[in-house]
Amino acid sequence: MKLYSFLNKKISPLIPLQRGKFDLFSASLQGIKGRAQAITLLFLFFFTSSISAQMETDQGILYGNEWINYNQSYYKITIVEEGVYRLTQNDLATAGVFNSSTIPKGQDFQLFYQGKEVPIYVTNVGTWGNNDYLEFYAQINKGEIDQYLYEEKNQQLNLDYNLFTDTASYFLTWNTSVEKKRIIAIDNDLNNLPDSETHCLVSLKENYHNYYSRGKKYVSSDGWASRFDLVEGWSKNTFATNQNITLKLQNLYSDNSTSKLNVRFFSEKGDHEITIKANGAVIKNDSYQNWAVKSYDIEISTNQLQAGNNTIQIEGSANEDDKFRLVSYHLQYPHNFDFENKEIFQFDLPQDGNRRYLEISNFKHGGLAPILYDLNNQIRIPTKLEGNIVKVVLPAISKLAHLILVSQTNINSTINLQKRNFTQYDFANGDYDYLILSHKDLFKPINGVNQVQAYADYRASAAGGNFKPLVIDVTQVYDQFGYGIRWHQMAIKNFMALASQHWNSSYLYILGKGVDHVLLRRSFENWRQFDFVPSFGQPHSDYLFVSKKSKDVPRMAVGRIAAKSPEDVQLYLNKVKEFEATASLPQTIEDKAWMKRVLHFGGGDANIQDFIASGLNNLKDILENSQQGGDVKSFFKNSTDVIQSSQVEEVKKNINQGTGLLTFFGHSAPNTLDFDVGSPEEYENKGKYPLFFAVGCNTNRMFEKDHTLSEDFVL
Repeated sequence: MKLYSFLNKKISPLIPLQRGKFDLFSASLQGIKGRAQAITLLFLFFFTSSISAQMETDQGILYGNEWINYNQSYYKITIVEEGVYRLTQNDLATAGVFNSSTIPKGQDFQLFYQGKEVPIYVTNVGTWGNNDYLEFYAQINKGEIDQYLYEEKNQQLNLDYNLFTDTASYFLTWNTSVEKKRIIAIDNDLNNLPDSETHCLVSLKENYHNYYSRGKKYVSSDGWASRFDLVEGWSKNTFATNQNITLKLQNLYSDNSTSKLNVRFFSEKGDHEITIKANGAVIKNDSYQNWAVKSYDIEISTNQLQAGNNTIQIEGSANEDDKFRLVSYHLQYPHNFDFENKEIFQFDLPQDGNRRYLEISNFKHGGLAPILYDLNNQIRIPTKLEGNIVKVVLPAISKLAHLILVSQTNINSTINLQKRNFTQYDFANGDYDYLILSHKDLFKPINGVNQVQAYADYRASAAGGNFKPLVIDVTQVYDQFGYGIRWHQMAIKNFMALASQHWNSSYLYILGKGVDHVLLRRSFENWRQFDFVPSFGQPHSDYLFVSKKSKDVPRMAVGRIAAKSPEDVQLYLNKVKEFEATASLPQTIEDKAWMKRVLHFGGGDANIQDFIASGLNNLKDILENSQQGGDVKSFFKNSTDVIQSSQVEEVKKNINQGTGLLTFFGHSAPNTLDFDVGSPEEYENKGKYPLFFAVGCNTNRMFEKDHTLSEDFVL
């Protein structure tokens, strides 16, 4: 553990990091109007290790914004369900794409997903009429970007269930200068037909996500690192030595081919002896030790499978603690051309230099001939419907055919399309030493004034330190540096890495409350009102937004105020101005003596009260017998009461007279200390605001509670 304390009167209090269930220190800063007159600042220890750098790919290091041309217009499309989507001329006109100054042609459109161009089908490459449209296949958000949060990519637990949200973002733009990726329309040539194909390959898969693993445990049974660590992510809740997966295979085509099974799970510490069986037959044995994410690709003879239910059994036999949690399974098996009365059906066919003819039954077509897409070979074929049989011919292809048959009634035509005006951050020529990361909802003006910008303006003034501040909207960061994925912490890391490299910024100040990403994933509606700016990891650490790979030391000083409204920002700004103005007061006893006064509060149960008192008295000796010249008054718990309140009036009297520092050491919970120091609303110490060190459990778990004691003191 290392102690990082950035004490500068121009930077706000730092965020605590929790090791296990224990907040080593907590802090806050109190607002003014009708509230407690106290400023609280925090020191904190944090328990961490190296964290991955930016997005390291085969193409080099990426920061997420390489795909953007700031001279172009972009429209954001949010996707919550996989499928084929259609944007009509009317959709684009309503959104403002076809305005008086911009009339793109069909050949001009481009679509991006996670920084890569997506092929689209357009009905007309020229000027569009009322009946024209574009189509594309879209998937929901998966774990592609999550991998970069982990120190090593192979530590990622769940590849297909995103840590933060299922909602994916696609971006539509247009230009006349580059070649675009297109899905090409192919005629369905039913002349001179070859024999119909007997089967295709279909995937049966499941991804478990009813349990969140916080990663490898260190030090004790509840000590975790804040980085995204080995075995961290979503999995099945069951933790056992023996688990079964039931595979219900519909329309199995039995032959001598090979089916392919992938099973993914994780184990914790200890020895492991794993056996995997398919319908009672052993298909895999393995032995290993300690924490591990295991992913097995196993070939199974299709003759070992049967139509209906099949059992995959996984057993840990090293000892009674050889337990594991399932993450996912994926079986690809031969399937006949009965498509199970579905409106959209995905299947694969191997590459073939010859034409192939498909006759598909039991597809829910809605009375219209379905459309067949080959996403790998980027072709679109209108099928022919005869009775309830879908007939289609595939041309000769050079790659595996990844096919999607979709009913015309299942093509999604209701699309959320929003214009995005990207803020272009000048990394090459900018000069900003004080970054303020906030949320646009906190920019709403009070009497015509954006309070977040007002805070930046104050920091730019002589009274505020002559900084060069920049206000950053976190929603811009998500879109530009995280591919539009809301809450994705990699987006903030990407932006801050660029800021540090190009601007050499010294401070990151976060204005806005955040919510634990697991809580948001489980119960978004209950927590969305508190969602402004996230923290990193779990346990949470804002420091890791600005850490390099293999380095514990942050590249900037980091602070946060958990504001939930523009009014919170205003209160805090006014308080800061008042507090910092005391620096210019005369060096007299009347004006400055109160800053030497210190109050110590010792809590704890009877078994540790003497230990706590001894520790605080050691600090008292240092304060009073050093250049600090402190005047320390101590209050110690001496009862078995859960909360001792007998001295609260004396405590409030001392605080109201002016105190420079308050230190609490004892038991605590998110909303209380075990030694009563009074409610902030009861203080009458305007203009004399102390720092407050709260050395106890949970007082600043602001990302997991709607409010905490520290927030009460802050705002």
